[in-house]
Amino acid sequence: MRLAGWTMLFAVAGCKGIPPQPTPVPTPADTSAETGEPVEVIDEWYLYLPPTELADNGRFATSEACEHCHSNHETSTAMRDESGNGVAPFDLWRASMMANAARDPIWRAVVSVEIAATPAAADIIGERCMTCHAPMAATDAELTGEPKPVYPTGLTEGTPRANLGLDGVSCTLCHQIEDTNLGSPDSWKGNYIIEAQQRAYGPHPNPNTEYMLEEGWTALESTHTDSADLCATCHMLITNALEPDGTPNGGFLVEQSPYLEMKNSTNAGSSCQACHFPKRGPDQSNIITQAARPEEGGDYPDLPTRTLGRHEMVGGNTLVPQMFRDHNEVLNPAAPPEAFDTKIIRARQQLQSATAVISIEQPQLNGTQLSFTTYADPLTGHKFPTGIPLRRAWIRTRVYDAANNLVFASGEFDSTGRILDSSGNVQPFELAGGPEAPHQDSISSPDQVQIYEAVMMNQAGEPTYRLLRGAGYIKDNRLLPRGWSLNNADLELIAPSGVDGDPDYTTEGDRVSWQVDTTGYTGPYLIEATLLYQTLGNRWAEEILAVETPETLALKIMLDTSDRRPEIIAMITAFGG
Repeated sequence: MRLAGWTMLFAVAGCKGIPPQPTPVPTPADTSAETGEPVEVIDEWYLYLPPTELADNGRFATSEACEHCHSNHETSTAMRDESGNGVAPFDLWRASMMANAARDPIWRAVVSVEIAATPAAADIIGERCMTCHAPMAATDAELTGEPKPVYPTGLTEGTPRANLGLDGVSCTLCHQIEDTNLGSPDSWKGNYIIEAQQRAYGPHPNPNTEYMLEEGWTALESTHTDSADLCATCHMLITNALEPDGTPNGGFLVEQSPYLEMKNSTNAGSSCQACHFPKRGPDQSNIITQAARPEEGGDYPDLPTRTLGRHEMVGGNTLVPQMFRDHNEVLNPAAPPEAFDTKIIRARQQLQSATAVISIEQPQLNGTQLSFTTYADPLTGHKFPTGIPLRRAWIRTRVYDAANNLVFASGEFDSTGRILDSSGNVQPFELAGGPEAPHQDSISSPDQVQIYEAVMMNQAGEPTYRLLRGAGYIKDNRLLPRGWSLNNADLELIAPSGVDGDPDYTTEGDRVSWQVDTTGYTGPYLIEATLLYQTLGNRWAEEILAVETPETLALKIMLDTSDRRPEIIAMITAFGG
């Protein structure tokens, strides 16, 4: 059966976090002084979702059914790396953005904003967003010929199907996807094929079928589970632009394209799993172990050892894990708070080791003019940042004189991650309805900032922050991966925008030239360049929060108690003059 749908967010990212504070469950209402009528009290508890309860209908099962054998146990040696670290799939998955796709408070806020912007299409928006964020519920309904669940009722109605939805992108979803049409556009936009025959595909040869058959599942080998083609089913997303009345206007947006970006890089022959399901432990130790253990503990005597991929699914998101950690009783993920601390550490390690580096080239002083070039060099197999366009990166530069006086600074930010101008004020492009930050090839003013981001435009060519108004990008200067080619057959779908005249955007990386006036200062000058990353750019946050839905009001409370400062990706210093 073919499944169609859109994804709004998959993950939608440094973070010290705030210790969780006990919050009382709100009373249903206060009383309006003007009318005497009850009014709803909105706080973070509006985003409450119940814990997932076990559901198993013979087509899909929640992860609790898999936990019994695919989690670590104190009496088992299975699913541990050679250093003894636990690498059980369930334990690592449960704090991932995939596991919590249906609980993600940013996703829920964005969906509510899209529905508010296009109320005539509310049901179809809610249905299509659930296809990839609550895929077991959506797929189960289609397989049985019933109406697909919509947001938010499909998560809150307390049925077995709602529990399938609450379990996010779970075990019996991904491991049941058939190797049919994968890698072709027919499989994108949530068009994975599941026949619900309780076939559990995995990459390991000659699987032992006995133990899974006792649970009603047949273990089968298929290398497609280690292929980027599988991930592309939800992470290649093209949406149709809608008018306010819900009618398509002919425009479309390539909302997510990491798959095609990777295919146009030196990583074209690799897979998403190589980075996001690493086959070494966190200390780089080997992972050669049994893939399951008996429910009561101990080890199976006859299971072969395998090289397991760690199901951490780590990207660059350090913001949403904070919210799951600090509002654990509201969002009710399967993972305990401390698991999200580990997730934040892993994401930070990934950002600092596998995303990008920055260098300073040719610093020189001519009279009072200090000049230098920064080069941001991507390490990812796709654009950086990639995925949904609410993510961004930028360069912060500082120049100090011989007495350690600050001569120049660009890209400074405040305690909430908002980019500041030379007077310490929030830049206008950080505010809802403000101007857009232009792409920069040469910078001489502290108020200029090089921000790597994708800014959508509507069918009229105007900037927009509504995904279903998106009909292209007015700016897409995200860093291109190594090996980028202008001869790629799909280049039209993934080409940069708003960078005309900058030769860097025909190949990987980006160079920016800097000119700093040092009048009144004495060298030598210390130049510092830092590459920063933010999962939820402040402009996107402001545009979301400007629409007051219950979800955005609750999200704001969570954001106000989160550390939204950007993560440091890389930093370099050099002397000039």
